Formats: sequence, structure tokens, C-alpha cells
Amino acid sequence: MLIDNICNYYYKEAINCAKNNDVSHALYFLRKIPNSCSFNDEVDKLTSLCLFRLGCYSSCLKKAVNNPEYEGIFKQALKDYEEYFKMLIEKLKNKEYKSALKILLQHSKGSVLEYNMLGSIYVLCSDIKNARLSFYKALELDIYNDKTMYLILSLKGKNETNFFLQFLKNLFSKR
Repeated sequence: MLIDNICNYYYKEAINCAKNNDVSHALYFLRKIPNSCSFNDEVDKLTSLCLFRLGCYSSCLKKAVNNPEYEGIFKQALKDYEEYFKMLIEKLKNKEYKSALKILLQHSKGSVLEYNMLGSIYVLCSDIKNARLSFYKALELDIYNDKTMYLILSLKGKNETNFFLQFLKNLFSKR
């Protein structure tokens, strides 16, 4: 009874955080749920969705592979992501930034990781406007993502901090 109450509390908190695009805190609450929880399948599904949203594809897929019903699908998806990232890294190593952008734009699933990567590549191409847009899209998906905040604040320009603060004010006023 007590374990079920604890599980329910943390699960509801995780759902509320996920609904408010606070994926990092949703994962924080999901990790607190004991394995003996009576609805562990639901916890695993929400955890997988949160990991996917952050761009932690291999962690998401490995977690989901535990379900035999989906094992073949997820193994193939993991293989596809490995190929995608290998191509992307090869282009970046060769300083073929435009080609890397093209690959990323074609294969992106719209995760925080991918938006951060996209913004970073735009910075390498000296396209600060699109870099900023990419980083802000990532921040909309996970408002408390430290890496994204660091990337935004590292952009060059006097007005970046003011722009960032205004963005946060607008984002919080929507809630």
C-alpha cells in the first residue's frame, strides 16, 4: 500500500513535468519509482518517451527492448540511429558543415540533442540567427536543460542575455 502511494506520487509528478516540457525533472521523478511498482510498464514507457525527447536514443531503445513484443523494431531503429550518427560525425570531422546540416535536417526526430547539434553546426557555419532558433527550440522541449542554456549564453552578441531572459519570461508566462 505504501509503495503504491509512493509510486503514484512520483508517477503523477513525472507526468506533470513531462506535460510542461520539463523532461529532465520528469526523469528525476521516474528514477525514484521503485522497481516493485505495480505499473512498471507505464513507468518504462514514460521513461522511454522522456529519453527519446532528450535525444538519448540508445538509452531509450535499450529500455524499450526489454519488451519482447517490440524487440525487433527497436533493434532496427537503434541500428538506423547508429548509421545516422556515424554519417554525421564523419561529415563534421571533415569540416563538411553544410553536408552535416543536410543530414541532420533530413533525419532529425526533433529532440533536444538534435536541436543542440543543429545549433552548434549553424555556429560553425557562422549562422547565428539559425543557431539561436535551434537552441531555443531545444529549450522549449526541456526548459531546464543545462547544456542548451550554456549554448545559448555562449552565443556572441551583447543582446543575447537580454534576449534569453525575455524568452524565458515568455515561456514561463505560457504555463
